[in-house]
Amino acid sequence: MQQRHNRQALKMVIVGDECCGKTCLQSVFTMGHCPE
Repeated sequence: MQQRHNRQALKMVIVGDECCGKTCLQSVFTMGHCPE
């Protein structure tokens, strides 16, 4: 069985206090890992 990977363009707004992990959350979602 062949799998298709359909990608969509999404726009997200991430709201939160500073130093709460917004950039890390974005990196995990887009690249699959948290930056060092």
